[in-house]
Amino acid sequence: MALPKFRAAGTYLESGSGASAVLVAPAGRTAGDILIAEVYKESTTAPTAPAPSGGGATNWTLFDTEAQTASGETYYVYRYWLRYTDDAAAGISGGSATFTWTGAVWRDGVMHAWYDTVATGTPVELINKAAAGAGSSSSPAVSGTPAGANRTVLWLLGSYWGGTWTGAGLTGWTARIHDNVGALSLFSREYASPAATGSLTAALTGTDELTHAKTASLIALVGEPSITTGSLAASIPAPAAAVDGQVVATGALAAAIPAPAVALAGDVEEPVEKLIATIPAPTAALTGTVTTTGALAATIPPPAAAAAGTVTQTGQLAAAIPPPTMAAAARVPIPDMLRLNGLPIRRFAHRSRDMSTLLRVPEKRGGDIVIPGRHGERRIPGKLYGAGVAALPLAIVGVDPEDGRIPAGSTMRRQLHERIDELMEAIGEETVLIEYTRTNGEEREITGEVLDVIEPKTELQSGVAELDLVIRLADPFWRDIDDTTTDNVVEGPTGTTARLSGFDGATAPMEDLFVELGPVGAEACLNPRLEQQSSGIWVAWAGTISAGQTLRIWTHDDQWVIDGTGGLVVAAADYERLSYGGLVTRRWFAMRPEPGGPELTLTHTGGGSSRATVVGRRKHKTAA
Repeated sequence: MALPKFRAAGTYLESGSGASAVLVAPAGRTAGDILIAEVYKESTTAPTAPAPSGGGATNWTLFDTEAQTASGETYYVYRYWLRYTDDAAAGISGGSATFTWTGAVWRDGVMHAWYDTVATGTPVELINKAAAGAGSSSSPAVSGTPAGANRTVLWLLGSYWGGTWTGAGLTGWTARIHDNVGALSLFSREYASPAATGSLTAALTGTDELTHAKTASLIALVGEPSITTGSLAASIPAPAAAVDGQVVATGALAAAIPAPAVALAGDVEEPVEKLIATIPAPTAALTGTVTTTGALAATIPPPAAAAAGTVTQTGQLAAAIPPPTMAAAARVPIPDMLRLNGLPIRRFAHRSRDMSTLLRVPEKRGGDIVIPGRHGERRIPGKLYGAGVAALPLAIVGVDPEDGRIPAGSTMRRQLHERIDELMEAIGEETVLIEYTRTNGEEREITGEVLDVIEPKTELQSGVAELDLVIRLADPFWRDIDDTTTDNVVEGPTGTTARLSGFDGATAPMEDLFVELGPVGAEACLNPRLEQQSSGIWVAWAGTISAGQTLRIWTHDDQWVIDGTGGLVVAAADYERLSYGGLVTRRWFAMRPEPGGPELTLTHTGGGSSRATVVGRRKHKTAA
């Protein structure tokens, strides 16, 4: 997977009057980058984006427009994106691109470049935006959740009179454009997996910050998706049953068979050495085709699911290559996959000799009470779980990680050092994201911190090194890659009970949740209470939620927030209206795993129907 990264921003076009905005292109821009152009102007007509130097329609796409007025000011921001190929196609001449309109108005703007974005399709997603007029020195609040994994979220702030943005709301966000003079500022934050941003605001200091218009937008840049292993049927004629994997050919055979027109999906763990050894090099120029039509089981050991097919040769190829013998054998590929901060483990170059600690259930904290004169101990219910530890003995092999070979012009020793460097770079971060793909394709992840690395034991002659990696798992539970957003609703009159089957399969407590409460229809929801009967965990709100409004509650470890939608205002003093309870959690709300999914009961007063929606990720005690 790849998270979009900031490359550079061009020189900011400071405020002035004109009928165009000449934006300096970012230095180092490279084919495949996404360029974003932002134009602030004090009129309502969208600028005309530059056309390619050879003529024709512009390649820039307008994806966001913001408008606000305050004290008689007219404030507009227009944002465009372009997938960069070269300056000519982008309409960049002399290092800048010109956006034009009719009539001179006050304007400024900037262009910035991002790389490692999705290679095709739309790379930008508008999450949320808001605008505010006079009367506040803070940016309008915005919040949201990226639509998928591998997103970099851009928090784009605008102020009619410039100024400096400060405050706790900027914690965790990196300033990319922020010069205290221009109207536009940009902050970014990476989200390897979807997570709510929370309600974001920043304080503005500058000249007359209370009297001028302000805007805010949340934009997600989409990165390349994680590689998913699977069937090769896209490039090999479909046999009777799907075939997982690929056959590696070497020597003259590899030279004679052209690469397939469609890239092969899947992972090959090891070369099929013995099979290749039984096929001699061809003795004449090779022509013809290779097709699959029947059972391959006679020459290739069966995979996890029986693979159907035979190999048929035509033309001179059939004459040059005799059929493989029954003695041919291939090593069985390992179907599951482990990644450390994106670095694949259990492939050619990096392998784990033992992953049993990933299957260990975390221990509970605390003990029971010894009572004199009684056998045994008095059990204390509701114990919490302690931190976990993952000990991974790793083997590093000096080969290319993609095909298991030594690249031309390199050596096994040189490749070994490169593979060690890759591992050290991956685990050198403050935190390590461990991703595990089960044999059924289901993905889970957990975050830890490297506590200890035993110095590698290297055998340079063999091109192999071994080391032991110890990772502490402060949060002991594994989680799904994505939030559960289906089969997660309780809806009906007071006393309605529903089983949230979307969370079925969880084996650990789920505490990082988002809960939304509100009425269904025209009647208000009064004093809603949501409870899991089996665990006794509950949350309640003492107040009225009118039609069209919702109360939103975040229970994440780093985000305890309550707010409202549809005009429902939650002030600091209103937090006292929220009550909660339960022996086994200290969060505002949590769910314990149950067969079929947690069963929740929603009660409320005032009549009518109400709805409770719970969003979060399933949690698991182990990776398996």
